[in-house]
Amino acid sequence: MDVPAGVTELTVNDTPLDLDEAGISDGENVSLVALPGDYVIAPPPGGKYMSYGAEQTVEVRADGSGDTTAVSFTAEPTDAVRDDAIAAANAAIDACAAKAEFDPEDCPFGSSFYDDDDDYRNPVWTVESYPTYAVEDTWGSVYLSTEDPGEVTLTYEYNTEWDDEEPADWESQDTTETVYFSAPIVLEGDRLSLDLSGTW
Repeated sequence: MDVPAGVTELTVNDTPLDLDEAGISDGENVSLVALPGDYVIAPPPGGKYMSYGAEQTVEVRADGSGDTTAVSFTAEPTDAVRDDAIAAANAAIDACAAKAEFDPEDCPFGSSFYDDDDDYRNPVWTVESYPTYAVEDTWGSVYLSTEDPGEVTLTYEYNTEWDDEEPADWESQDTTETVYFSAPIVLEGDRLSLDLSGTW
């Protein structure tokens, strides 16, 4: 029987089985001795973000001819993981766009210029479109990645007067950038967050 990490109790024929008391650790494969009969084994109900699948039946026969003698439960993210992770990613993009900075810190977009920084002012970011995302479940880790990038527009003022002895001549300009957003998804019970440390 494969027991997913984080599972501490199963139900066998409607009777709770405490895995700790039975000496079974979560995240391991174990073999159990059973008398002949049919055993309906159900995983815990899961939660908002994680499901362990449906109940499974083990048929144990005295002659060893049972149809099913192995049980495997797999932890799988629910649809709510995708929905809430996307909402969190888009909220992070919105928070970055709200910063009046050319190169906002810890953000998936930013602009730098070759000219004197004093020749640029009043940056305003506008989100034109958000990325489309994929949720990947690999080796027990859940990850949000970009399928198609989004787009942001930076509007700012640029001093076109090259002579420092003359008054500044400010001109409105804009540029467009693509946005990629990828981050590990952290699940703690019914709480979801994105690990943005070291992402950009």
